[in-house]
Amino acid sequence: MKKGWVIGILLVIVIGSLVFWFMNRENSSGEGPLPPSTWMDNIIRNDPNLVKVSECTYKSKKVFFFVGPECCDFINNVYNEKGEVICSFGGIMGQNTCPDFEASSCTRDVWVAPLDDDTTNCKVWNDDCNTCSRQDSTSSVACTMMACKERTGIKCLEYFNGT
Repeated sequence: MKKGWVIGILLVIVIGSLVFWFMNRENSSGEGPLPPSTWMDNIIRNDPNLVKVSECTYKSKKVFFFVGPECCDFINNVYNEKGEVICSFGGIMGQNTCPDFEASSCTRDVWVAPLDDDTTNCKVWNDDCNTCSRQDSTSSVACTMMACKERTGIKCLEYFNGT
């Protein structure tokens, strides 16, 4: 009976150590935890109002800034590499849980809402729910505020060249 107990405890220790190692292992570049693809993919798939996700640095840590349209009551969140919300911005009350976040640097966009056409020349588009527009290819995006269950496709309706 004692032998079974010892083997059971050893198995728990070994399995626990393997799980701990797997959850905390670094990627091949040695830059930290593995990419957060699963939680990030779930948010992107389930948020029809999401415009882009940017990789940023905040308090010397890699974070991901999920950005919605620059209007209305949308809340933009910053997530750590584990998929936990660490900052929230926007909404009707102007929420800002991290006033020093703007000083952080966003280095690249890791996801941008796809259009059926080339996004650099699209002035007005629709995602089967909301219509969005911008003055030029580098300006802020403004969108209608319809509630959406899912976004099935995005189509450019008007191009900057007038077509």
